[in-house]
Amino acid sequence: MADQKKEQKKSVKEKQLVIFFMAGEEFGVDISQIKEIIRMQDITSIPSAPEFIMGVINLRGQIIAVMNLAKRFGLKEIKLTDKARIIVAEVKDNTVGLIVDEVPEVLRIPEESIDPAPEMIETQIHSEFIKGVGKLENRLVILLDVDRILSHEEIKKVKEAVKE
Repeated sequence: MADQKKEQKKSVKEKQLVIFFMAGEEFGVDISQIKEIIRMQDITSIPSAPEFIMGVINLRGQIIAVMNLAKRFGLKEIKLTDKARIIVAEVKDNTVGLIVDEVPEVLRIPEESIDPAPEMIETQIHSEFIKGVGKLENRLVILLDVDRILSHEEIKKVKEAVKE
């Protein structure tokens, strides 16, 4: 009888994901890797930065590099609209802004609905950046690993460019 009650109390483990669109595809990032989501703002360009780094912004006194995620992944860039957002994320202990087309929701997904990324995933993004695929009722969400979107060498270049 006691075991039966324990079974009932077991909760389904869930991941909370920030869902966003980029180049017509739907992506998710674990909310624990996100500091905040802000509206687009003026970005000051930095000449010596890698081409996917759009520049820097001043976020409440902190200067952070802002990356165009579509450009980083070699996707077709879509003209930014008023729905575009900057996702402020922690990437290997560095705060970075990620420009995306739209952030429509934050949702919870049961962990058993997340599969490892198949080798032949139908996306234009390299599988090294993909943590898995979330299966929802009528859609698939590509889960990105933000810690992998920049190499240590790229982080070093971004830090140097921001200091100039």
